[in-house]
Amino acid sequence: MRIEGGELPAGPYTLAIDPGADQGWALAHGGCLWGCGLGDVPRDFIPLAGAATIEHPMVYPGGRTKDPNSIVKLAWRAGETAGLLRFYGWSVTPVLPTQWKGNAPDRVTLARTKLALSPAEAATMARCLGGLPKSKAHNVTDAVGILLWALKRY
Repeated sequence: MRIEGGELPAGPYTLAIDPGADQGWALAHGGCLWGCGLGDVPRDFIPLAGAATIEHPMVYPGGRTKDPNSIVKLAWRAGETAGLLRFYGWSVTPVLPTQWKGNAPDRVTLARTKLALSPAEAATMARCLGGLPKSKAHNVTDAVGILLWALKRY
């Protein structure tokens, strides 16, 4: 299997997902960021099996969400993805946003994520983000942050 021009080695794999209409995902091999992207998890990754962490959407009482039903849609998407991954043998762990990033604003979360990456991983993330509009790039960077949290590097 190939990703970013190289062979994808045998496991272990760690996958992280920021669910949504513009879902972000990040994949690690051996504890290092291997690839990331926007949209559905590539089908070639699904049979690999490993440990997946998916952000568990939550409604913040008195929060900024104009339509709480949008959170229900996110939860539905997260559940679909978790079910598919479990079917293929992945262990799936949900994580609340407050667990992996606390209440930090997006700019702080992005800075923490970048600081935790090796130079090679930062280059991988930069390639993954290349060409993405800023309005969607945060989904990928959040997935990378969730991945780092799952790897106990965040």
